Amino acid sequence: MSTFHIWLDVFRMWLLVKVYKKAFKSIPQNKLYIFLLLLLEAKYKFVGVTRQFNDCFMVVFCLLAIFAWQHQHLLLSTVLFAVAVNIKMSALLILPGYFLTVAFSAGILKTLLSLIAIIVLQVIFGLEFILTNPTAYFNMSYNFDRVFLKVEQVNFQFMS
Repeated sequence: MSTFHIWLDVFRMWLLVKVYKKAFKSIPQNKLYIFLLLLLEAKYKFVGVTRQFNDCFMVVFCLLAIFAWQHQHLLLSTVLFAVAVNIKMSALLILPGYFLTVAFSAGILKTLLSLIAIIVLQVIFGLEFILTNPTAYFNMSYNFDRVFLKVEQVNFQFMS
């Protein structure tokens, strides 16, 4: 593991503790439940997944977006989630919960505006590629038909 990844992971864990600390204050009756989620997330790191396939960067941007949303910065949170989705599409798995909390806290209109902003930012991020070869960009960037093999999902370096 490189020094950069170690510091990124330290920052991620610090940010995760900040997010959970803020959640503890808003939901005091579920402290044990949230603490168990924190432990499970820490275990996720040890599986080695966060360092592979840009997950470490995507997780940090998702946590930054959650942290910004907890402090009532919807626009910053939306931009950070758009960056996370741009890094790795698996950030889309977090968006339903994000949109649900935005809808309950800020209303449907702000939720729709946040969704539109994320889509517009995805177009802006990919504009260079869209202008160069739009067919290849839309066929390959958002290829939901791809099937992953188990071999691609497991790190077999420990076996050699």
